[in-house]
Amino acid sequence: RSSLLAAACGGHLETVQWLLREGGSSIGERDNENKTAVLLAAKGGHFETVQWLLKEGGACVTDRDYNQRTLFLFACWADELKLVQWLIQEGVSSPDERDQWGRTGCLVAAVYDRQMVAKWLLEEGWSSMHEEAEDGLRCCDIGESDMKEWMSCREKVFSSGWSVRHHHKFPRRYHLFCGVALWCLSGVKESRQEHQQHKREQNLSGSAAGIPTELVGLMFCFWHGET
Repeated sequence: RSSLLAAACGGHLETVQWLLREGGSSIGERDNENKTAVLLAAKGGHFETVQWLLKEGGACVTDRDYNQRTLFLFACWADELKLVQWLIQEGVSSPDERDQWGRTGCLVAAVYDRQMVAKWLLEEGWSSMHEEAEDGLRCCDIGESDMKEWMSCREKVFSSGWSVRHHHKFPRRYHLFCGVALWCLSGVKESRQEHQQHKREQNLSGSAAGIPTELVGLMFCFWHGET
């Protein structure tokens, strides 16, 4: 990642301005995920940096990353309401923009529990509860109670010290995966140190830190939709 991209990601506007004016950086620089400076600034929720890049920095409003995510979609992901409002009200972005999975800004906000943005988009009529992504997910499928349960499940798994990757394409499958992970964890009576020692002694290559192979297989099936 270049100096310009790092500065934009952190919202360091003065550094961004200097790099583009005197530091030899180019507004077209991209990282390994095809993100430009303006996309990274939006992802970080840096309103002033985004605004300057678009107005004076020569940034392109149509930039997309490798997952076809736009400036607007990143602003929704960041839950930066001021930026989202400005992009729509100034005609810079459209609330109908979608990523490669067919998700709109409102769907992105709903999936990641960005309540301020999701609420504003729905209340102002920019989005609908029945917008549908390519996998069939709709905002109305993600109720408040479901989201709270999902986030609670996620935090419990993470706090237990196990690494679980958030699969943004299949949030409901991820929720189920976390549930299976918690079920596995609840059945483990030994400490993590004892698990590691047991694994070394028994050389159990088919288990994950002491979790029985059958449960690991079940978690894999849930994750890949094979149940």
